[in-house]
Parts: sequence; structure tokens; C-alpha cells
Amino acid sequence: MNGMAPERRLMGLIFLCVFLMSHSGTPAEAAERSVLIRLRELPGSLAKTAAQDHPSFGIPSLDAVARRYPPVRIVPVAPVTNDTNRLQKALLTNSAFRWVKWVAPDSVEPERLLDELLRLDEVEAAELNRAFRLHHLPDDPLIGSQWALSRIRAFDAWEVERGKAEVLIAVIDSGIDYTHPDLAGNLYVHPGEDVNGNGVVDAADFNGVDDDHNGFIDDVRGWDFTDAPNYPSGGDYLERDNDPMDEMGHGTAVAGLIAAVADNRIGIAGLAPGCRILNLRAMNAGGYGEEDDVASAILYAVSMKAGVINMSWGDTFVTRLLDDVVRYAASQNVVLVASAGNASSDMIHYPSGFEPVISVGATTAEDYYAASFTNYGPTIDL
Repeated sequence: MNGMAPERRLMGLIFLCVFLMSHSGTPAEAAERSVLIRLRELPGSLAKTAAQDHPSFGIPSLDAVARRYPPVRIVPVAPVTNDTNRLQKALLTNSAFRWVKWVAPDSVEPERLLDELLRLDEVEAAELNRAFRLHHLPDDPLIGSQWALSRIRAFDAWEVERGKAEVLIAVIDSGIDYTHPDLAGNLYVHPGEDVNGNGVVDAADFNGVDDDHNGFIDDVRGWDFTDAPNYPSGGDYLERDNDPMDEMGHGTAVAGLIAAVADNRIGIAGLAPGCRILNLRAMNAGGYGEEDDVASAILYAVSMKAGVINMSWGDTFVTRLLDDVVRYAASQNVVLVASAGNASSDMIHYPSGFEPVISVGATTAEDYYAASFTNYGPTIDL
């Protein structure tokens, strides 16, 4: 967060209570059948196509590997868009847009495929597609109102500002229950897909047409980026779609702490009840989210002009893909806030350990001591 303007730092501080109440998650594991590749140049066919069976890269060395290890499909990590000029500019200027996921069949050992890909000059980087774990919140329904708001002097802050509707906060999590009475009024409705322009999600908006030409059909209430077949969890985890409903509860709780509707005599008031929440599901019902899924969600959030991205998940492994994506988001003046981790450890945790991200630890209610579970060390900002 070095060099961050004071107003952007203040915006990031709004969401600290999200992390003051998190518990430990389990370590990430490798998604055994996926390899992530950063190419020196992304072929035009991949830039225009969301997925293909047994594709030809148009790059002889990669096509030779594909013949030996036939991919189930190749998927660009960056959202596919019909705005060709914007995409071409991004491809030329930022490496975050040159990553693809190679989904291998069961018969292929991903480590062997990874080794071959790393030998190619056309491949800048390659890594196994691993999964991050959500940092769980306590199940006490009153935990958000017990002490955090008073400790950060939220009541005094509300006399000055409660947030503005034009400030869009992307919550990348397990989804959000968009029917929740204390959240529905503050969830972002995408104007480009709101067919009748009434500012409300209704049946007419789901017309099967990409009305705003951003590559996502009917993303009127956000998007579900979860396609993690190697992490079966029940519910919706196999394909990406336009239904980011929460099947775990974590994302709904996080969204409530950030921007639950105030002055409605229901539940709690969020810390920034004047802002709007962009609902991006990237974690399955078991709390796992693959690296390519969270990376795609970050890029989508940037394309939707989110001012803040909230990430209450992570692990200790270093990922080149997420580093590229986070740096790109920061270059677009997005405030990135992430949990520092909850393993009571000084090991660097990611994405909170990346330089552009505000890394948030946890304290006790008295504010004098670190919470017993929180990570610590020089990378923590708050």
C-alpha cells in the first residue's frame, strides 16, 4: 500500500471489521487436473473464445505438447469480451490478460505437463491451479454488533459519511444471498443488463442475451466464477453462470458487515450502508476457490469499475497469476483489502502479502492485543 493516496487508504479502512472476526482455514491443495500458463502472446482464437475442446493454439511448440497431452479444454483467465479494442490494448500492456487454464484429462500427470510447458520459450510462467480457502466467520449472529463498530468509531464516522451509491465494492467470496432482506437493497444491479431499466432484478432481465456486450450473459446481479470439479462440494460448483447465490453463508455475512442496509429495522447496519455490493462468487459450498476462478473475478470487478475489492481468503503459497492480476487491479486505482491469515503465524500470506494489497490482521475487543489466531509480521498493514 506504499504511495496510496489518503482518500483511498480511508476507503480501504472502512472494511476492517470484516477481518476482525475470522477464523483459520485449512491449507490449499493443488487442483490436480489444471495447469495455469502465462503466454508471451495470447493467440487471437483464445482471446475471442471462452472454451474449446482440443484446441489448436496456432503456436507450433504448444500444439506439439497438446498432441501429446490432449487438453479437455483451454480457458482464458481474463473475461472474454466483445469490446475488441479494449481487450487488444489490455493484451499488449498487461500480463494479467495472457493467462490461460489448461484442463488435462485424468490420464495426464499435471506435474509432467507443467515440466514440459516450462521448457517452452513461448511460456513465460506456468503453475498448478491450486485452491484458496475462505477464512471462516463465527456463527454468532450478533458478532458484528458486539464491539467492532464502536472500536473503529463508526458512529462518529457516519455523521460525516455513510458511503455513496456510486462506490462499488466487489465481494469475492462464496456468493451472497441476494434475497436477504437486509442486503437486497444494497446489492448492485448492472444497468447494462437491466432490460427495463427499473433498477430491480426481475424475470425480464434474464433474456439470454449479452445486452452490454461484455462477454457475460445476463450478469444483472453479478457472476458465479466457480468451476471447480476437483473440489466437489454439492450444489453449484461445476460451471460458471449468472447465479452467484451463496451456498455456504460466508459471503452473505461478509457483505452484511460491509453494507447491510441501515435504518430499516432489520438485522444490523453495515459499515458503509450507502455503498453498493458487487456479488462475485468464486468459492464453492465447501469454502474452496481455485486460483483461476478468483483471478477471473478480480479482472471482472475491475472491468465493472469497482472501487474496492474485498478478499477474505488466501494461503501461504506464491502465485504468479494472482500477483499479475492484483497488480493490474491496483494500476486501475482499485483499493484491494485482504485478510492477513488466521494461522497464528508470521509466514507471508497471499493475496494479502502482495505489495498493492492492504493486509489486515485482528485484535481483541480491548484493542490492546492481537487476537490469538491472527497472523503477524512485517507484511501486515493494519
